Amino acid sequence: MTKKGLISMILGIVSMVLGITCYGGYIGLGCGIAAIILGNMATQIDELDKKAKLGKIFGIVGIILSVVGVVISIVIAVGGGILQGLANAGY
Repeated sequence: MTKKGLISMILGIVSMVLGITCYGGYIGLGCGIAAIILGNMATQIDELDKKAKLGKIFGIVGIILSVVGVVISIVIAVGGGILQGLANAGY
């Protein structure tokens, strides 16, 4: 198993969890981007090694989780900005 795949999966989970919180969205966005990069690096490995294959699977899972976390972070950040603008406008 490659450490990059495992770290990608962990950062993907952290990205999703922090993406849901109000102030952790920006940290979640950073973790998500890092997880996508590491997951991409983990998927480019030799297919013959069984441990490397497990790392590749972890990398793919990390990419999927981090994409979901990044989308959540962006939606909450944009939605929060819209709500703040409406509140300042008196709605």
